[in-house]
Amino acid sequence: MAEQVEESLKMPLHWRFIWTEARNFIDIYQRDDNMNSVLLEFAKLNYNILQSVYIKELQELAKWDDLEAIEELPEYIKLIYTALYNHASEVAHDTLDDASMDILPFIRKLFEGHIEANFQEAKWINSGHNLTADEYLQVSWITIGGLVAVNYAVVGVVGQYFMYKFLSEFMDHYFVSDLVCVPGYIARLLNDLSTTKDEIERGETLNFINCYMIQEGVSEEEARDHMEGLKRKFWKKLNKYIIEYSVDAPNIAKVVVNMVRVTHRIYRGGKYDWFGVRPKADLVSMLNSVFEPIPM
Repeated sequence: MAEQVEESLKMPLHWRFIWTEARNFIDIYQRDDNMNSVLLEFAKLNYNILQSVYIKELQELAKWDDLEAIEELPEYIKLIYTALYNHASEVAHDTLDDASMDILPFIRKLFEGHIEANFQEAKWINSGHNLTADEYLQVSWITIGGLVAVNYAVVGVVGQYFMYKFLSEFMDHYFVSDLVCVPGYIARLLNDLSTTKDEIERGETLNFINCYMIQEGVSEEEARDHMEGLKRKFWKKLNKYIIEYSVDAPNIAKVVVNMVRVTHRIYRGGKYDWFGVRPKADLVSMLNSVFEPIPM
């Protein structure tokens, strides 16, 4: 019980990704003197079956082919372009089959927005312009991948009726749709909370913490406290829209909240990220949750 309480105090359950948290709970539960062995066995079996399905999906995603059209591109771009081209074509083809709707123009628009936002950040860096925290956040929620990720995920779970009903909001009006923006805001805050120290050591100063410190004349600790408050504020806004969408579009609500939970998992609540330096124990835990079944 003490171990469960300690783990719960680190981060609210609602912010956690359910599937990976299940493995943590199984590990704790199997050491409980009052555990139900039959229930434990079924829990392990369920986890391992899901894991095998996810591994097969990862294997399918890795099967992308080369394109003759990319020969004129630099070598370091070819792999990225190939993966993007094939994946976008596959999503558009599947949606055309399932919903009788061509969404390729919308996918193109998504990536145009993502590239434009990255270009804007590059111009800021080269000009040495001191941004306000709000100016930075209005672009950086896109460059963290929030715009592309949320829209891709939503396209994958909605049927024909919801595709027509919600596509305009997600694709055409994403700057004013909190259900699209808020997950990106949370992801950006988590990213900057976890990576700013290493970025500053590399000479990279375009991040929320640095912008807010300059803007308000405060310390790094005060800037981090402000970001934690913003994170909670955005979660409250997200909860409101999740409840509203749960009535008419429960699949959309579910996929959006799960994406934010995954972001918390990746950045460990703003402590560090899976893509950079992390404790070895967390690396092992991450690899196990994806590739190693639970011993029966």
